[in-house]
Amino acid sequence: MTDFNDPLDEMDLMIDLKQIHKSFMNVTSRHWKPPTDIYESQDNYFIYIELAGMKKHEIYLTYENGYLIVSGNRKQFYCPNISTLHRIEIENGKFMRKIKLNVEIIEKNIEAEYLDGILKITIPKRRDE
Repeated sequence: MTDFNDPLDEMDLMIDLKQIHKSFMNVTSRHWKPPTDIYESQDNYFIYIELAGMKKHEIYLTYENGYLIVSGNRKQFYCPNISTLHRIEIENGKFMRKIKLNVEIIEKNIEAEYLDGILKITIPKRRDE
């Protein structure tokens, strides 16, 4: 039984309740959003998207009307012969990240590489000279 006077147990319960709510919300939404980091240097944007468990050919990258769109469909991990489900936190199904780029870029020079579950996108800024 959980001791509600222990702050760590209370935190674990809050996380569990959040996960239940999150799972319920995912059932009603069309896409999940993978964790994304965006950095900027003087010349480039760098976007890192966590997409563990996917293959490169399952990830789609497009740029249109000022938006970078990363999408795909991560299959659910299958564990045969399970008798009890305790927790599901790994998102699966269709995903999409739509990132508005508010500066002029060099579209033809966008580069992407996928390594160890991380998609790295480099977007060069247009420089008027």
